[in-house]
Amino acid sequence: MNTAIFRTLSFCCAALLWGCGSTPPPPSLSAQYQQLARDAGFSVYAMRNIANQAYQNNDLPLMAKALWKLCQRGVASKGVTDDCAALLDVAIIQGDELAQARAHLAQYFITGNRDDYARAMAALPAKDTFYRTIFDINVENCLNSTQTTEWLALQCYLSGKAALNEPALQKALVLFEQFDARHNMADSYYLLAKLKHQQGQPNAAADYASRAALLLSQLGEAARAEQVRTWRRDTVHAQ
Repeated sequence: MNTAIFRTLSFCCAALLWGCGSTPPPPSLSAQYQQLARDAGFSVYAMRNIANQAYQNNDLPLMAKALWKLCQRGVASKGVTDDCAALLDVAIIQGDELAQARAHLAQYFITGNRDDYARAMAALPAKDTFYRTIFDINVENCLNSTQTTEWLALQCYLSGKAALNEPALQKALVLFEQFDARHNMADSYYLLAKLKHQQGQPNAAADYASRAALLLSQLGEAARAEQVRTWRRDTVHAQ
């Protein structure tokens, strides 16, 4: 056989064996999670698929990470905590105190039950000052933070609601808009309407109330929308 032809055939065979020019292997499940988690508007379907695959692979730490992302999104956008409950299950199995605290705090965001908040704080290690600061829901932490997460949006919403603090509520609203958390946007509009009414600004109060009612109508929340409209009619326009 001609030497040149032999060398060419040998090179081609080697290329085939070594995968030269072939499609690179798909990223690991962990790498897929990292890439997805960096996107603030990540696909819930894709994140849930990662959580399911992690469970099948018995990779509970990765499953907990994916569930935490889903938990935050569910609380912020729909006011549901199914993924938070699953996160708590995984956290208890793992003995992960931080994940347990996160799950309890997510429940508190929905229920407003101080027992859930107490469970969250009790689950945190005593010396974990970093997360204790994060879990300390107050206006100052909200306004000083430069994060853009569902977690901060909920912190700002709760602290702004408790203190009737307009900057905190406005910041929560901006973050909710970013994450398309429309139920929380409607709640924020309504709180801002009440705040503007207290400040003696009826036009601004009516504007925010109308935004809340209109958004609730679009979300299929007819009863809540009517409640806001009744408040606007009897409280704002009655002046």
